[in-house]
Amino acid sequence: MLFAGALAAAWPAAAVDLQCAWNSIAEAKRKSVVDGYVRGGPDAVPGITETDLERAGACGINKGDIFQTVQVSLVLMMKHGSEAALIRRHKLALDDVEQAWAAVPASDLALIRQGTVAVFDEPVSDQIRASAEAALRRFARGLTADLKGQEELVTWGMARVLSEHLETGSPATTPAT
Repeated sequence: MLFAGALAAAWPAAAVDLQCAWNSIAEAKRKSVVDGYVRGGPDAVPGITETDLERAGACGINKGDIFQTVQVSLVLMMKHGSEAALIRRHKLALDDVEQAWAAVPASDLALIRQGTVAVFDEPVSDQIRASAEAALRRFARGLTADLKGQEELVTWGMARVLSEHLETGSPATTPAT
């Protein structure tokens, strides 16, 4: 799945306040991340660096932990970038996306969590990964017929699951509630 290689390090054990971390980044940098993502997707985003997250120490980020910094940086980019793209480029309301997410069957959520998050802690089978992606695509197809919009919704769903785990500090194999 997307970004798997970049997040392959052990998942952090302590909870991170992602909103605090996002707010600790200079406003101009946050704007360039979101605008870059909306313009050209993840490849067009200027990276969020350890320097950008310097003021995020009070947010639960361990200064000097490069693996955690990479995880937080990518999740912030995925979350805020995909949200902005859904609104600006695909004309979807986040309230509608949240409502659709709340209606995802528990069995699909379990697959999504297992295939999206567990892959970063431990190897998972291709079947689990494929099942997670299929569940994410069912969610996306329920909101739009546009294939690019569906891809953005898949990224949003992954960011949602990864955010839950960063914010709770729970191990990837424990489903978030």
